[in-house]
Amino acid sequence: MPSTLSISKSQNSTFSMYVYINTTESIYAVQFDLNYDNSKINATNATEGGFLKQDGASTYPVITNYHSNGRIRYGNTRMGTQSGVSGSGVLMDVVFSADAAGAASLSLGNVTIVGPDLQALNIPVSGSSVINIAA
Repeated sequence: MPSTLSISKSQNSTFSMYVYINTTESIYAVQFDLNYDNSKINATNATEGGFLKQDGASTYPVITNYHSNGRIRYGNTRMGTQSGVSGSGVLMDVVFSADAAGAASLSLGNVTIVGPDLQALNIPVSGSSVINIAA
């Protein structure tokens, strides 16, 4: 997600949000929480993006939507290879429904990015969005 994004949607519509990564570091695994305002929006589907498997490697994504807490927990690792990938791409694609009017915020938290040596990398993370839902 960009540092700050504000978009407007109509109530009872759906929209997609993508969690992107852009880095020169070699990435082997990623985990994060996508926090959202569950009083206004509902995550109806969350799927793995193509970043970690861009070179054809197998991956093991685990994506759990805790709607009652307004959180999607995402974890994914490469399998069958000892190398990582770099560049830019989508980590996760989420479809939301706009259920109630008002401003709904989204943010990333608990982010861990791991290199091929299984050590956490110090990669700057930014991302928050506001979705304005019209009645």
